[in-house]
Parts: sequence; C-alpha cells; structure tokens
Amino acid sequence: MIYRLTFLVFLYVGMGLYGQKPIEPNLHLEPDQHLLRGKGQAGIIALEDGTCFKILPDEAEKVYEEWDHHDYLVLSPNRDFLGGSTYYIENLNKDEYVHVDFHSPADRDDEYTWTIYHIDPYYGEIVASRGSGEIQEWQVEKRDLPFIQEWEKGDRIAIGKNDVWYRRFVTKCCYIMLNCDKSALGYVRTKLAQ
Repeated sequence: MIYRLTFLVFLYVGMGLYGQKPIEPNLHLEPDQHLLRGKGQAGIIALEDGTCFKILPDEAEKVYEEWDHHDYLVLSPNRDFLGGSTYYIENLNKDEYVHVDFHSPADRDDEYTWTIYHIDPYYGEIVASRGSGEIQEWQVEKRDLPFIQEWEKGDRIAIGKNDVWYRRFVTKCCYIMLNCDKSALGYVRTKLAQ
C-alpha cells in the first residue's frame, strides 16, 4: 500500500505528467501500438496502460515539448550495438523515435493493462488478457523459451514490434513481449498464435 501511494505521488509530482488525458472508450489498437497517455519534464512517458519508460536525457525535452497526448507509439528493441538504451519508442504521428529504458509497470487494475492469464513455459504459449475482457494468444520463439521460465500468471506485459533488420533471417516472430514485473529478464520474441 505504501509503495503504491509513493508511486502515485511520484507520478503526480516527480514526473509532473503533463495533462494526462483519458483514453477513448472501446479504443482498438494493433498489438504493438500504444498511445501516449502522459509525459513529464523528468523524461518519463506513460503509455495508455500506465507503463512508464525513461527517455535518455538528450531527447527528453523534445518529447515533452513536441509530442502530443494520444500520439500513436510503438515500442521496439534497440537495434544498435552501442545504442545507449534497451528500447526505442517510435512516434508514428511525428515519424521520429527516442531511446528509452523501462521504468515502471502499468497499474494492475487499468483496463488497458495486459496480464498473463495462462502460460506454458515449455511450449511457449501465452494467453494475455486485459481488464476490458480482450484476450490474445501468443507463441514465444523457441530460442527464447529459457527466458520465460520464471514468468507467472498475473505478470503485466507490454507488446512491441520486433523490427530488428535481420529478424526475417532468424525468426518469424514480428513482435516482442516485455514482462514488466520481471523486466530484468529482458524481452522475448513472439508472434500471435494461429
């Protein structure tokens, strides 16, 4: 309880999330799309479900001043070996991207938060659900199965695009999945189940 209260105070004061705007009801997003829900001068941005990412300092001011609430965003892995961050967030409305690192998970009770409803870590099958009742079935890349052995039902996840240039030569998985409750384990490559 104290952690949650501290986190909410941090979101409100420390991040100064500027003008968080409610998301339209019945909003449909592609699996890898997100909306910019909030942005702060401290370089933190919040997605539609409340998942937060920290922007590298050189790019934080640009996002705060130029990006608009409800811009469409896509999370993807950093493609550069010495890129300085773990991920990129691309703004589809502005046709630009920034370097980001995971900061904090979504609110577990938010209707846009994806959580693991069922997981088979041996076959790589994950069923994810949202508070709104939406369900998606995912298949994890076989080579990434060791990374999901500690994942559990109820873990919060974020979906992104696997747009690494060499992806088509090594996998058919065009998405990534980040377990926000176990972010130190990194992301896994995944695809929608058939």
